[in-house]
Amino acid sequence: MREAPNRSTGDGRLARARRRHAALAIVAAVAVVAASGCERGRVLEPTIRLTQWLAGVAPGAPVVRCAVADDIRPAIGCVEPVVLAKESLPATSHGPTPYVVAIAEPLRSGRSVVDVRLLGTTLELLGGESVPIAAGTASSEFVLRLPDTPPAVGQLSVRATGFAVPPDEQRHATRPLALERGAVLEFAVGFEPALARAGASPAEFRVSALLPRGEVEVWSAVFDPKEVGDRWVDRRVSLDRLADVAKGVRLVLSTRVVARAGDDATAAFSAPLWGAPAVLEPRARAAQRNVVLVSLDTLRGDFVGASIGGVPLTPEIDRLAAAGTSFIDASSAFPSTTASHMTMMTGLYPAVHGVGVGGGALPPSIPTLAERLASQGWATGASTEDAMLYASAGFPRGFDSYREQKGLSPLDTRGDIEATFASGMQWLAAHRDEKTFLFLHTYQVHEPYTPPAEWALSPSAQRAPGDPCPAADAEDRHGVDCALYAGEVRWTDAVVGRLADELRRSDLLDDTILILTSDHGEEFGEHGGRSHARTLYREVLHVPLVVVAPGLVPAGLRIDVPVSLADVAPTVLALVGLEPPRSLSGASLAGLLRGDPFPADRVLFAEKGPLSDRQRLVEARRGALAWIFRGDRDEPAEVYDVVADPGETQPLDDPALREAGRPLLAVHRRMRDAAAALRGAGATAPIASDVDDPTLRKLRALGYVE
Repeated sequence: MREAPNRSTGDGRLARARRRHAALAIVAAVAVVAASGCERGRVLEPTIRLTQWLAGVAPGAPVVRCAVADDIRPAIGCVEPVVLAKESLPATSHGPTPYVVAIAEPLRSGRSVVDVRLLGTTLELLGGESVPIAAGTASSEFVLRLPDTPPAVGQLSVRATGFAVPPDEQRHATRPLALERGAVLEFAVGFEPALARAGASPAEFRVSALLPRGEVEVWSAVFDPKEVGDRWVDRRVSLDRLADVAKGVRLVLSTRVVARAGDDATAAFSAPLWGAPAVLEPRARAAQRNVVLVSLDTLRGDFVGASIGGVPLTPEIDRLAAAGTSFIDASSAFPSTTASHMTMMTGLYPAVHGVGVGGGALPPSIPTLAERLASQGWATGASTEDAMLYASAGFPRGFDSYREQKGLSPLDTRGDIEATFASGMQWLAAHRDEKTFLFLHTYQVHEPYTPPAEWALSPSAQRAPGDPCPAADAEDRHGVDCALYAGEVRWTDAVVGRLADELRRSDLLDDTILILTSDHGEEFGEHGGRSHARTLYREVLHVPLVVVAPGLVPAGLRIDVPVSLADVAPTVLALVGLEPPRSLSGASLAGLLRGDPFPADRVLFAEKGPLSDRQRLVEARRGALAWIFRGDRDEPAEVYDVVADPGETQPLDDPALREAGRPLLAVHRRMRDAAAALRGAGATAPIASDVDDPTLRKLRALGYVE
């Protein structure tokens, strides 16, 4: 009988504090970039990613990824989890409680590890234990240390997951490689976290080469999971000695379990992992730049450049905008995080990519922006927050490192912008001599609104005409929330300013395309509601979009042509010299930046799910006019001139205008139906079928689903 100890959520607070402290590494990380970079005309490019080049792995096969801590990477050696139990506990349960886990049949044939997690009503981790299980074991009993006082509302839950212990020795050989002078092997080593918690032994990691004269060791080292902890350890090894081998080289990545001194060697086990192994070779940089895409979740477009009571909200973003070009009429395609970011990452409307509010997964046939750039030699990294950009939807695809900064629980959306940006900049420092694509995403502006005191604004202070938040007393919930939100915007703006300053001081900005945007806005009673994901009005659709690239993008230009977040991916591709596919929903804005003619009255679409006809909203935007359709009705419910009436307070009651919207809805329907047919049956299954319980409960808590 084993005991799963109770863990205080104070551990999570300590982890958050440590991450905040790590934010100080932004300056140090960028300083390393500046001091140690490759010569400006040369970069190292990933030419072969070994997870896709192993012998026996078919070209184009799905890439296997696994996570160590919050960092998801393409990997070799991943251990597939087997769900053994996932259930709620009665609300009356408390104190030490026996809990029996049945070991699934596939795990009984060999040794395994069972990982038991006890979760609270808000999905915070209350306790857990990972233990090794002998071969042939049919069940194992744990003792759950439940709180002495049962929860007043909701239920506790328990999750049990099994992992088969891999062989003591593993060997992975590649197909033949032709290596150039200056080639290096870049990789990370780590351990499957559940097996590490169960007392996994050290492992020897070894890189060797199969040559005509035999196998030659290139590198080896022993790592102990007790010392490594819950992280990837990055390494880079020169392959110069293997260059110019006439018949090519086959690399071998092998591991061997090493028992600690005094331990029983027969009981030793481990689960070593190789993270994102890739061959990098020197290339001319040419005109291709780095890309940094920053998404400030929930930032309204009309708060950028605005003031409240004479206090500017975004002076740092305004300074960035002055160095680049602002698209002042940019719109989201979906007023919530998951679907909107997938549009940003694919250049496709939600009706096409099929990833809605918490449901659906991106079909393998649809490439992401990260995949497109990775295939052309960019190293790719992401630093995001929490679970709305969840892995099962496909967001990690194409990223060599996809880092999620976790909160106290999956329901925690307070944001941690300093730690998130620091993590991203540390990744950039580690890849300073490569051509890079970095994606940064923070919830700092998202509710709950808890700005630091020095950035907070008084709800009741005097306001000037045109201020985005009116003066409010304590009884005005919308007004109070708006003022707190504005404080979060000011705090986020300050951190963005620090990031931009470091990029400037390090000369990185001269080789970088920096794009700053948001996935959607927020409503504060403008149409009777609050939050987002419920309407398609300007307060939730209008987002900022700023592009900075010295010498490539005009400085100080403000473009008022209506554009969409679906335009982000094709614009990035065009700016780095790649041809955007004609099949994308969005269009490249590179021509607009050059002053080329651009159709200002093209049709833009936005929608709000779920996909049931009764609850669906669709907006068709053409020029100044916006038609909003409810359900699957042919007749638009509302029509607005969003230029003359940006607050959408006066719907236009013109039968001719209403009729003009019908063909636009027909276009959206044809696009939606054709895409659904291509994705195939089941590609957009109901939300509960596609999302695990913690994510679904989080979505409900945030108001994304009923």
